[in-house]
Amino acid sequence: GKLLNTIHAGESFGEMAYVTGKDTPRSATITASTNVTTMKVSPHNLLHLSDSCQLHFVQAFLKIMTHRLRVTDAHIASLIS
Repeated sequence: GKLLNTIHAGESFGEMAYVTGKDTPRSATITASTNVTTMKVSPHNLLHLSDSCQLHFVQAFLKIMTHRLRVTDAHIASLIS
């Protein structure tokens, strides 16, 4: 029930589920505050792409996760200080 992050046009969500695997429980719920258009990228479909294309998706997802982790770290550090 707490706001963790706000994402904007062109950003993605759900990358942790892809990177960690299908059986991992979701860590958050996404709620739109305006009308949105989404595109689902199926993990099954990604597996049928070339190795190079899969690598690009994984690298993009890891960059997103790393950025969010850094933001979270900074927030936690500000709470501790």
